[in-house]
Amino acid sequence: MADSIDFGTCVHAFNNYSIYLLDDIHKFLKSVKIWKGLRTKNGKYSVDNREVDDNKVNEIYECILNNTLSPSIFQISEIYDTKERQFTLRCWEGQHRWYALKKYLRDGHTNRRYNITHLFVCFVYKNETDETVRTKFRNYNKITPVPIDYDDNLELKIRRIELTKYLVDYIKSMYPALQSTSDRPRKPNYNIDNLTFTLNNFIKDNELEYKTFAYMKDLISNTNLKLKDFYQNEYNTEGGKSKPVSVKKAFDYNCFLFLLDDFTNQITISDESRIVVEV
Repeated sequence: MADSIDFGTCVHAFNNYSIYLLDDIHKFLKSVKIWKGLRTKNGKYSVDNREVDDNKVNEIYECILNNTLSPSIFQISEIYDTKERQFTLRCWEGQHRWYALKKYLRDGHTNRRYNITHLFVCFVYKNETDETVRTKFRNYNKITPVPIDYDDNLELKIRRIELTKYLVDYIKSMYPALQSTSDRPRKPNYNIDNLTFTLNNFIKDNELEYKTFAYMKDLISNTNLKLKDFYQNEYNTEGGKSKPVSVKKAFDYNCFLFLLDDFTNQITISDESRIVVEV
């Protein structure tokens, strides 16, 4: 199917995907549908893609009309539909833009194609399954700094924001001298935005939204102590193994968390604490 795409101009073709500049929204909307998620055993769809926000759709729509929308990307996969017995194109990133274009056509702006010609770039992946698309979707959003937006439970979202902010503020107060404005700070320094992203994902992945602030703070401090013990043992062996500059600085500030790329991988959560919900 990817070889017969007619809604845009192919600018690059690779082994497993191609890049198109969208120049015909009629054909695009006709051939590309929204990916709903991985179908479960009961026939329903897993909650992967976020719910459509009408306000966001309207904002994008207005930007298209006003010529203020920046070039945007659609991520699309070619998936074999066992029910229809044919390949179908499913958009798994850019659904709000998809609905904005649909509104654009529905409201009769077909004579204003200059507004959208080559404004959208489409990455089209070949021979996919719902499982591989789900993996792509999750990995894509791991590197996109908007993880909080991908939750349709408002209460969980608010609680996660609160916990994340508390932990970031706690670490900032404990180690103010190690803050860095660089996206890739030298160890053991840390970047606030990266830290916020990491902690938010950690809380969400481990379903810790309803733990107390004290519980979460203890997880961080206990992990720092565990790492301190590790580095003390590592560099106090016979033979006088010398400490790298980063490790020396970590001892100077008593902060070992950021000697690792992601210290949350070292946090231990007991099975009992997962079950008991603290308020």
